[in-house]
Amino acid sequence: MTASPWRGCELGSRTVSYTERDAILYALAVGAHPSDLDLVYEERLRVLPTFALTLAQWAPDALGSLGAFDVTTAVHGAQRLTVGAPLARAGEVAMSARVTEVWDKGSAAVFEIEVVSDRFVAAWSLFAPGCGGFGGKSTSGW
Repeated sequence: MTASPWRGCELGSRTVSYTERDAILYALAVGAHPSDLDLVYEERLRVLPTFALTLAQWAPDALGSLGAFDVTTAVHGAQRLTVGAPLARAGEVAMSARVTEVWDKGSAAVFEIEVVSDRFVAAWSLFAPGCGGFGGKSTSGW
């Protein structure tokens, strides 16, 4: 059994900044009602935990940019978020990312990417047609 050369690949570190406005627009975009003052009003603002996924989205994009898969055919398979602490109303989040596993699905592969910060751990599973057949493990733990 052969492991993919992408398994364990470090995708680097990034610090992403955001404002209260970004958190409010995200809340409205995912369905918060204007009367949900804790989500849309600066004075009592609480940031939705899933906003962290938008901050960490650079990692799957980075892997595609490195040529691991064709970004025009890859599809989102699954996503996971583990929250360690709430996000501040505004600020910066330092993150690091790596490919934790690559599953061989024959004619396709599933890439698992993990982003770690002091506030959360985000993970993606991306299905990439045309990237399999390397003889690696075929079963995902998700």
